[in-house]
Amino acid sequence: MNLNFDIENFIKNFENSCHRVQKKNFSKNEVITSYIQKRNQFCILVKRKC
Repeated sequence: MNLNFDIENFIKNFENSCHRVQKKNFSKNEVITSYIQKRNQFCILVKRKC
């Protein structure tokens, strides 16, 4: 299994191939997403700041 994954390259490719990419910052303990039926979205948590 290859554990070397270039997240920056992945994000760049994803932004170039998807129409509605959004980058957001969240505060500590903030709800990032909630379950809503038929929502067409995909969320990726890129990094966590301590």
